[in-house]
Amino acid sequence: MGVPERIINKKPSADLWPGQTDEDELGLSYKEADEILKEIIENFRKPEEIYGIFGREKVDRVFELLRRNQFKRKMPIIAKLSSVSINYEFVAPRDWGN
Repeated sequence: MGVPERIINKKPSADLWPGQTDEDELGLSYKEADEILKEIIENFRKPEEIYGIFGREKVDRVFELLRRNQFKRKMPIIAKLSSVSINYEFVAPRDWGN
């Protein structure tokens, strides 16, 4: 597509100031954050169960950000225009494999 190499290799950043990177702001690499999130979300591990693997400071940082941003994973409030709402009280029969 012709995307310059400097853009492809640029570290993720909100670019709020020169030299800022997301990983520096987070205090750990995305790889570490992904591994911690996998343990918490997919493997249902409590933070204290993985302190020995990743370190208390990193686990607590990721868990706090996860807790603080929980609202972003909730469906928005919508105006109800009928007696049922798709994806809330109603799942179409085609979704059950019929």
